[in-house]
Amino acid sequence: MSEQNNQYRDSALNLDQAYYYTLLLLIDSNSFSYAITFREKILGFGEGYSLHELHNPMSLKDIINSPFKKVVIGYLSSGFTLLPHYVINKEHAPDFGRMLDVQPNEKVLGNVLDDHNYVLCKIESRLLEGAEKFSFKDVVFYGKGLVGAIAQNSPKDDVIYLNITGNKADYINFKDGELNFYNRFEFNSPEDLLYFTASVIGELGLPPQSVQISFSGSVTAVDKNYEQLSLYFPNVSINRMTLFELPTELAPHKVLALMSLSLCASSEAA
Repeated sequence: MSEQNNQYRDSALNLDQAYYYTLLLLIDSNSFSYAITFREKILGFGEGYSLHELHNPMSLKDIINSPFKKVVIGYLSSGFTLLPHYVINKEHAPDFGRMLDVQPNEKVLGNVLDDHNYVLCKIESRLLEGAEKFSFKDVVFYGKGLVGAIAQNSPKDDVIYLNITGNKADYINFKDGELNFYNRFEFNSPEDLLYFTASVIGELGLPPQSVQISFSGSVTAVDKNYEQLSLYFPNVSINRMTLFELPTELAPHKVLALMSLSLCASSEAA
């Protein structure tokens, strides 16, 4: 069971008015985080909740059972692939999904990632079952929000955006304002993370002494992952990008992936 290691509720939060709010859920294989937003403000946040809270909510019963205006669910997939729009459409997505080696306990989710790329990802069926009580209109590959958030903040060609979720590292790079590279690796030590980072930098042909690495997610400036990369690459920093007015209790880089799901909500009323 995961422990709730961080929670925030604004004094203005009133779940009797949930039909004005948006609920963001970021779900991985063992736990989930949530945020409640209204316009540019965060009204509620929590992380590290057991998936049992989705099936049979107890501590989050008031939130999970509230009638939100929108619910956006982002899944940390077990595998994904990007394809240009011109080679895929929704009718043929299942054929391309075979490239993901989908297991009997997994399903394939397809999303438009950006103006040029379509993403297919595989997700454990039990995770989808955990969110059956919500509308599946806004169920997305969790990286869709990250790509959108970075894209609207004038990304530079020599920056690698590195987001850590548990033992998974997402690497994103843009070139001329468009997505140039996206991949994910599982790592078990700071040395693993260093190896994958060096491999990505080499593949992109970026000079190690000038490339910028912008960290977000489960990282601090004093943890071993950050320190290890800083020893070899001089331009490592914490990503301060933010999409909302955040309370002092919430560090922008730690909640970026969750908050960026707000960019994935459909424009239609829920």
